[in-house]
Amino acid sequence: RLDPADVDVTDLEMSWLSEGTAGSFAHLLQEVRNRLSCRLALEAELAAIGTHEDNAKRTLDIQQRSLEAYERELARKKQLLEETIVSQSDVDQEESRYLQQSVRVGDLENTLNLIPVERQSLAASMLATGVPWG
Repeated sequence: RLDPADVDVTDLEMSWLSEGTAGSFAHLLQEVRNRLSCRLALEAELAAIGTHEDNAKRTLDIQQRSLEAYERELARKKQLLEETIVSQSDVDQEESRYLQQSVRVGDLENTLNLIPVERQSLAASMLATGVPWG
């Protein structure tokens, strides 16, 4: 949690002081409030990204185990095809399920690969607020 002591307002103070009596202290305080509000919103967004990452990791683990099960079933059906116990259509359907699951796993991996980029973007936005990391 941020409090007013955490705010580096040197640039704001210098701007206010350089304007002399024409500068508005109320304007300065409003700018500090705006920067704090922005910072708090960015921190909430960062926390949400962390939650999203945790959920995606758990889901990826489940989806990978499911993919392994589809792979085993596909291998089993291919063996049964060689023994003429199942049709090529059965094998094709199983391969389609395997490929669909493979796409799900790939999508989750891509999602997880993008999270560091999202964090970097938020970090840049946080630095732009002028409010130091807490």
